[in-house]
Amino acid sequence: MRSLALYILAFLCVATPNIEGNHLCFSSSDSDADSYKSFIQQLRQYFPINTSILYDIPILKHSLPPSQRFLTINLDNPYGEDIFVAVDVLTLRPVGYRSNDTSYVFFDAPRVAFETVFPSTCRVLLGFNSDFKSIENAAATSRLDTLLGLAPFEAAVSDLFHYRRDSVPTSFLVIIQMILEATKFKFIEQSVVNSLKNGEPFKPTLAILSLQDNWAKLSLQIQASSSLQGLFGEPIELYDSNHRTIQVDSIYYPIIIPNMALQLYQCNIGTNFIRMPSVGGDPCYVQTRTARISGLEGFCVEAQNKGWSDGNPVILSPCGEQLTQRWSFQSDGRIGYSGNCLSFNLSSYVVTYNCSEGAAGSIRWKVSVEGMISNPDSDLVLTANASRRSAMLTAEPNAKTLGQS
Repeated sequence: MRSLALYILAFLCVATPNIEGNHLCFSSSDSDADSYKSFIQQLRQYFPINTSILYDIPILKHSLPPSQRFLTINLDNPYGEDIFVAVDVLTLRPVGYRSNDTSYVFFDAPRVAFETVFPSTCRVLLGFNSDFKSIENAAATSRLDTLLGLAPFEAAVSDLFHYRRDSVPTSFLVIIQMILEATKFKFIEQSVVNSLKNGEPFKPTLAILSLQDNWAKLSLQIQASSSLQGLFGEPIELYDSNHRTIQVDSIYYPIIIPNMALQLYQCNIGTNFIRMPSVGGDPCYVQTRTARISGLEGFCVEAQNKGWSDGNPVILSPCGEQLTQRWSFQSDGRIGYSGNCLSFNLSSYVVTYNCSEGAAGSIRWKVSVEGMISNPDSDLVLTANASRRSAMLTAEPNAKTLGQS
């Protein structure tokens, strides 16, 4: 039996300043797939109002006045039971919920929430925090074993409405994932939509959990990548739909831009000044990143003959761990290998050339969101005309072919 010490009950009947106008509703009575998608879209439009956008992904605000910081979401089921869940607009973390005249607040709720959220209610301070690890510990279960879908959602609303104490943590595992995590990630939203369409509940996969657990890290690396043409300062390990681990090290993975709907604020992407180097390094400003340049059919860009001499050809080779496939992407647009820079000659063949002696215009490259590498001065694009070993790369006009992305 779960210990009563798990919950700290602090009943406070107080009058506090109210949240005005920050309110959305969702009813499971008409929760077909379309109405659910419409509700998630409302949330996505509400949270990032007047915020920055990077790679077409809105970034949450990093500060707000107390009256605007929290959103209350009214959730109900067909049995006439409804609750109000309060969400921190800055972090998309739940603060607590209200049922009738009693509110239940997470142990780690921001102090300002006690001054603003659920005024004139008797408050119960829950004995666990709002992060998944703490909720899973309190529930004595994991997200992998938690059913999501229409029936689990309606049961969660009922359990919270009646404050069935032992079910509160599990109920939040359902609501947080189906509402807040689905707002962050389109992949999670689609998983819920599929469940609503086929009428079958489902359990989250490793792919879903890896997205949930890495939202803050993904947001940081995406925002930091703006200083390095979309490359991450360090890779993030995620799971794909086949339960295989993948190392995501740039915005060019399909799991990033088409999937993420919101970013947690991590970096001031609008900063327009020269940064002085710091001892610990600034995770928001990545100056260099070494990575492979991969193409079609398992081939990677390689410096032939170790690339030490000027004019050395750049070719395709099967992707591996060889050092000749490790290219350093610089924040000034250079792509280097062993002290030389990626360039091209008068015959349009891509070569390596001494960085200090090569023409500045021919050693600067720009990486597009689609993964195309182009030279801004000439508008020529890194091109592989054949997917075979030792095929030489060329710089050609953009024809939008597969060999150019």
